[in-house]
Amino acid sequence: MEYLKNGQFPHSTNITLFQRFKSNIVVNTLTSETGEKLGYILTWKDLTEFENAIQERNEQIKELESPIIPLANDTSVLVPLLGKITGDRINHIESKVLKYCVNHQINDVLFDLSEVNEGITPETATRLQQMQTALSLMGVEPIYVGIKPEFAQSIVRDGIFIGAKTFTSYKQGVFYVWKKSGYPLQKVRDR
Repeated sequence: MEYLKNGQFPHSTNITLFQRFKSNIVVNTLTSETGEKLGYILTWKDLTEFENAIQERNEQIKELESPIIPLANDTSVLVPLLGKITGDRINHIESKVLKYCVNHQINDVLFDLSEVNEGITPETATRLQQMQTALSLMGVEPIYVGIKPEFAQSIVRDGIFIGAKTFTSYKQGVFYVWKKSGYPLQKVRDR
């Protein structure tokens, strides 16, 4: 009641009801034409649909941030990683990649780091190592490609151990998995 007597109006807040419904509530004073305070008016705007749309969009973005692209040898996939790598992103990628590998009998996963724009933290490196271990336990070889010089320096400077096969370029990684699969790629000589 103290807030109603001395508070600034209008007062707006967002609330969640029953851990499901999102609403915006605005409380304002109701005055007469002469300025006499008659009471308060409460307006309520349901934001549930709006919040659900935002959450759905965020889930779609999460899926687009970590595509799994099958390679032509049918036993390898490319997982391009973009932007900043966080523990939450690795959790999502790990879950998605592990399921995909089981369902499609994948032997090799090439993680393309060429578009990662920041170094990784020791905590994130630990999550990467855990993901690598999980893949290895399933018989899948994790391979990192596209490591930029500054990213490599950050890994070394922070004392992070990658513990997986690495290549400077995607092309080198593809040659490796094709050769490993029994399909060495060779340049066709000009006739």
